[in-house]
Amino acid sequence: SNSVRVTKNGSKLDISWSTNCANHQFEIYEGTIGDFDTKNTTQVNCSVVGTSATITPSAGSHYYIVVARRYNTEGSYGKTSSGSERNQSNNACVSSRDTTHSCTTVLAPVRERKPPVRRGALLRTSRP
Repeated sequence: SNSVRVTKNGSKLDISWSTNCANHQFEIYEGTIGDFDTKNTTQVNCSVVGTSATITPSAGSHYYIVVARRYNTEGSYGKTSSGSERNQSNNACVSSRDTTHSCTTVLAPVRERKPPVRRGALLRTSRP
C-alpha cells in the first residue's frame, strides 16, 4: 500500500512517499487538522520529481496530501472513509483533474508541539 512518512529536519519537514505511479510528478498540499475538506488545502510544492521533498511547514497542526500529476492533469486526492472522492483544492496547482486512473494518493497528519513539529504517522489513503 502507498504511504507517506513525515520527519522533522530542523525547522523543516522531510516528506517521502511510496507510489504505484510511473512517469508522474507530484504535488504537495497542506491542510489544517480538523478541516479535512481538501478543497481548503494550500499548495506547498507543485512540481516534485521523485518521491520525496523538504518543505517549510506553516505554524499549527496540519496534514499533507501528495497528489500525482501527469502533464497538466492532477490525479485523485484520495477517498474519504465513506469511499467518496476527496475534493480538488480551491488552490490547485492545475485545474484539470482525472480520478479514473489507478495512480493513488496519500495523506499524513502532523501536529505542532511547542516548539517543533512531531513526526507524522504512516496512513493509508482511505482515512479522512
